Formats: sequence, C-alpha cells, structure tokens
Amino acid sequence: MAKIKTLERKRFSILTDDLDQCYACPSPATDINEVYEGAKRKASMRLGCCIPLCRKCHRLFHDYPERFASKYEKECQRKFEELYSYDEFMKNFHYDYLWEERK
Repeated sequence: MAKIKTLERKRFSILTDDLDQCYACPSPATDINEVYEGAKRKASMRLGCCIPLCRKCHRLFHDYPERFASKYEKECQRKFEELYSYDEFMKNFHYDYLWEERK
C-alpha cells in the first residue's frame, strides 16, 4: 500500500505540465486520473500516463469510457511512442490502443 501512495504523490503527465487545470475543459482540476487503469494503473503513474480532471470530466471518463477514456488512451499512446517507443509502450501496457489506425 505504501508503494501505491508514493506513486500517487509522484504522479505526473506526459500530456500536460499544468496539473491544476482540467485536461478536458477550462475548469480547475480536482483529481489526477490514470489514463490506463486496473492492472495498468501502476505503470500509468510511474510513466506519466495521467491527466488532471475536474470532478465532472472525471465522472464522464468513467461513465462513458468508449467516448472519453478511449480518446485519452489513444492520445497518451501517441505521446508515449513519440517520447519513448512502440515497443516500450507494449512492454508496459500490453495493448495497442491505436491498432485500428495502423491497419
């Protein structure tokens, strides 16, 4: 549990430097959300795959994943591959969110 708390305190974003403003709208951020969740949550925190969200956008992220979460999963993968590589992304997240675009 202590490792998770440390990761949560050290969260950063490869998508934005401003963790005080919601990434999806102009409101102030209330939460920092991991783009890749579940079993991929620790890797998201460790590698900067997080975004700041206001409470309303955070709720939309979870309530409508096909519309909101999917958008940020793809955007974050693009940025991650730009900074590191496709192979590094696959090593850490084990799924290609951009596979439809690569056809």
